[in-house]
Amino acid sequence: MIETKEQLIVDIDLKESDFQRANFWFRFGKWSKRLPFLLMPMFGLFLLWSITLSTVFTNPAAATAMVVLIVFPVLYPILTWFQTKQGFGNLQEFQTQVQYIFSLDGYRVADIKTSSIVSWDSILRAAESKHSFHLFFHKSLFHTIPKRCFRHPDDIQHLRLLLKQALGARAIVFNLR
Repeated sequence: MIETKEQLIVDIDLKESDFQRANFWFRFGKWSKRLPFLLMPMFGLFLLWSITLSTVFTNPAAATAMVVLIVFPVLYPILTWFQTKQGFGNLQEFQTQVQYIFSLDGYRVADIKTSSIVSWDSILRAAESKHSFHLFFHKSLFHTIPKRCFRHPDDIQHLRLLLKQALGARAIVFNLR
């Protein structure tokens, strides 16, 4: 078993794909978030089928319902992708080169120009996805640590153990060995 008293150092070279995965995981990671985007177009098409097309063009409420129910679920993921692309494009190069040093006391996050020490008490929750770990310091703001950046496969297990030990039930990670 890995000793969790050791520090774990992870050097991140953040890519746009990491940013995109993290945002799509956050916005669509649970079925409860995906389901409305599947049901709304079906309901909208049912309404469109049950009313005449001329009613949609003459009735503003019907037209609005069609846009919201059919167009919005299609455009929302596209808008998410563009917003994430723009957000990543606005980052300076030094902001994509980040080092995390994890310990039982918290973690240190640093780039070339600045650093910060974060206590585990200030982390609302941690979650693991297929490609990353996400540390939430606000309801919708989080640090993303891509799994591809870990030096050794055992380091992923080490972070899982450390998160469980430091955060308890606030850490949702995959099965521990």
